[in-house]
Amino acid sequence: MRKQQAYFLCAALLGVAGFAHAEKADRTQEVEILFARTEGMAAENGEVTVSGDVVLTQGTLKVTAERMKVKKDARENVTVEMFGTAGKQITFRAKRDNTNEFMEGVADRAEFDQRKGVVKLIGRANAKSGTFVMSSEYIFYSQDTEQFEVGNPNPKAGDAPAARSRIVIPAPKPDTGKK
Repeated sequence: MRKQQAYFLCAALLGVAGFAHAEKADRTQEVEILFARTEGMAAENGEVTVSGDVVLTQGTLKVTAERMKVKKDARENVTVEMFGTAGKQITFRAKRDNTNEFMEGVADRAEFDQRKGVVKLIGRANAKSGTFVMSSEYIFYSQDTEQFEVGNPNPKAGDAPAARSRIVIPAPKPDTGKK
């Protein structure tokens, strides 16, 4: 049964390779997940939760969290929720395609939806890609469009102002006149 659990977990988390805009080659690598304990497994709904300094690696992708909940639906779509603790946020780091840059970030919690191709960083979120830097309570990233959304995910009339967000866009490189 333990071998079956590990197989399910690794197969389910293959979808996480797209998380953080990782190198395409990472998706063909095996997934390794290290954790201290299994908190629960519900085979009927394809869900497993692991905890205790969880480290997921696949190629250049590395995700760390205190707890990870993986769910696989009937169509084999994977959703993953990752949780940090008050003193230790989740982290991710992955090399980007066709560059020597890495995408990296931290947050209190993160969600990945393989079917929708979206990543949500929630709570004290910070992300960096090359020299492009973002920080907010909420950062949304679409893998399909490669677009980011930063700020309050669902503003409503009368809501209190959200915590301030920040984006740093690097200045263009100076033209040296050489062609």
